[in-house]
Amino acid sequence: MRANPSIEHIFSELYHVREKRKPGYMKVKMLELLLFLSDLNTAEEVLQTDYFNQNQVALIKAVASYITEDLTAHHTIEQLSQKFEISTTALKKCFRGVYGTSVYSYLRTYRLQVAKKLLLETELSVTEIASKIGYENPNKFTSAFKEMYGSSPTEFRKSVRVDRSGSVWSGEEI
Repeated sequence: MRANPSIEHIFSELYHVREKRKPGYMKVKMLELLLFLSDLNTAEEVLQTDYFNQNQVALIKAVASYITEDLTAHHTIEQLSQKFEISTTALKKCFRGVYGTSVYSYLRTYRLQVAKKLLLETELSVTEIASKIGYENPNKFTSAFKEMYGSSPTEFRKSVRVDRSGSVWSGEEI
């Protein structure tokens, strides 16, 4: 079974937990994962697995590395297939086989994860972060961020900085 947004959400939250809360939080997340898995209809959810040779996997990893090097650059599938000397069909099929998603979905998710990290670790404005990760329009960035994480970048930043007790976040691990 390939990862999907629900599973990715469960795991992504594990990276931002304060050390002292980790043991209990891990137990809660494990129960959440088990609950999610118990609802699956395995016959329908299990995908036919395609196998790719080492050279294909290495090539696709090189493509992923290339597209994430400079997040402000925009690449078409045709440009990537020419640069890496692979057909567009093979590129799309192998990329999905290795990463479980399309090139564009992978890059979008990667960009938004970088944005989340920048929101947590820097004082850059939302517009500056949008620009750094390749969004020319801050409103489109805000919409994409909200779609993925359930809150706007500004709301997200505020929510992680203010602890439930009302104390302001000091930069320590959440």
